[in-house]
Amino acid sequence: MYPDRLTNARAIERVFTLVETRRTGTVVVNGTRYARIESVANASVPPLWNVTVTALVSPEGLVREYRVAYDVTRDDGSVRSVVALSYTRVGETRVTPPPWVESIRNETTERRPLRPLS
Repeated sequence: MYPDRLTNARAIERVFTLVETRRTGTVVVNGTRYARIESVANASVPPLWNVTVTALVSPEGLVREYRVAYDVTRDDGSVRSVVALSYTRVGETRVTPPPWVESIRNETTERRPLRPLS
């Protein structure tokens, strides 16, 4: 659970699996209601210790933002790390498809009958 490993869907799932959390309240952001989730107590996930988690989660399960903080001991001493992410403009962001997508949409597929397996 290092910073570069805390930014994808699997990592987010892992954080909530390894650290016990509970709902501590409700927050409204831009008219949308989110559950505030916090770690129950400072957890240890070796080699990490003093791990805390806070998050805002929509009723649909979208993690709008989260923060993970932890201490880790390295060869040169202990370090406090904090990773915080926020997802904004979900559903509003438009991605321009690359040019090759249109050529795939225009292709026709040849349909052949399936042969029986023997």
